[in-house]
Amino acid sequence: QWNYLATMNFSTKIGPKTEFYLGPVLGFAEVATHGTPCFGCPHYRDPGTLVWGGNAGFEYSVSPNLDVGYTVSYRRTSSTDNKTETEEVFRNGANNTIMGGLYFKYSPPASDIRLKRDIHLLATLDSGLKIYSFKYLWSDTAYVGVMAQDLLANSAWRDAVVTMPNGFYAVNYEELGLRMVTLDEWREQGLAAVTGGVRQSAVRSPIAVQPSL
Repeated sequence: QWNYLATMNFSTKIGPKTEFYLGPVLGFAEVATHGTPCFGCPHYRDPGTLVWGGNAGFEYSVSPNLDVGYTVSYRRTSSTDNKTETEEVFRNGANNTIMGGLYFKYSPPASDIRLKRDIHLLATLDSGLKIYSFKYLWSDTAYVGVMAQDLLANSAWRDAVVTMPNGFYAVNYEELGLRMVTLDEWREQGLAAVTGGVRQSAVRSPIAVQPSL
């Protein structure tokens, strides 16, 4: 059986790092048999049947680039009649399925200025690398990190930039010897939050930056 499904999820924050999401599932399924493993079964292919249901789950942000979640999905596949090569009719009855699972979602930190807002220059390292605070367009959580466009302008840092499938830039912070952290962590630990405790000096520059879209 092949399922072709479209899912839409609506989410809301229920904690600083936790989201609850809920949404519908709609699509269709088709079933075909070619005699294996049911030896001797007549060949048939159904015309497709409606599938509908819903998803619900929780997602927790372990770090800016790692989320862990648990999801539960309900799907109902409608019944359908299928004619075989011998004109015999097979009837697939309606099917109800409930599935649940734990998942991990990892992605390099998106560091493209086009995906950020409320950008402020916080400091400039001795190397010339600039450290900013910002919020993503889709989130109210404030982070501290770098801008991919800054790295692309310098050959020393260019290799740390990754182009994602959607055309936007992400940054491999490990190549820079840095970490992307929340603004709260920056306020608590200062520069050590970003450098992982490695001693570095910087010029602090609290300046608002307007991204070029």
